[in-house]
Amino acid sequence: MTEDALDPEAAALRARMHAGALPRARLELADALGHRPSRQALGRKDPEPPGPWDPPAPEPTLEAWGRRVGRFGGAIMLRVGTALCRHALAQGEPAPELSQGLAAADRFLGNPAEPGPDLEEAAKRAARATLTLGPDAPTRKLGLTLLPLLRAMLDVRRAGVPDQEQLKAHYLRLLEQAATLGLELEALEAAVRAEVVAWALAE
Repeated sequence: MTEDALDPEAAALRARMHAGALPRARLELADALGHRPSRQALGRKDPEPPGPWDPPAPEPTLEAWGRRVGRFGGAIMLRVGTALCRHALAQGEPAPELSQGLAAADRFLGNPAEPGPDLEEAAKRAARATLTLGPDAPTRKLGLTLLPLLRAMLDVRRAGVPDQEQLKAHYLRLLEQAATLGLELEALEAAVRAEVVAWALAE
């Protein structure tokens, strides 16, 4: 795609990438999340709509979407997982302990190396609040979605060097639990895209 064909946002992103101010991997992530200006900045065209003789596209699923954006590594899994949990909790009526757990996750993303018991205590409180509820309680399902995220962050803090396979296992568990919430996938994608793209492309 030529510079003349780019919209102003895509042109600005490409200029930042060429100047070394924006890593290409960040644009790749934003593209995977569905950010069109990032796709254009990378020189990629929009996907062609299916033709009349093409087989029907597979039904989109939360797991397939999550795997696609999770392939960028453990740090991105944690950030995407946090945005997903934020959207999920906003759709329900979470116990205060779950909201506090999400706040601890946000603080972890701001400074993963920061010492202190805050994250571990928040995870324990969230687990207790979750496991005291009945198996079909909506708040329990929200908690079971949040807990793999908090456990993944605790593993990172304890180990120092993240174990990518272990983080992936936590992330896939989070996706599995989130799929039981009945969230509207398009709205979830939009919420995660807005949060993660803003971080990825920040100057």
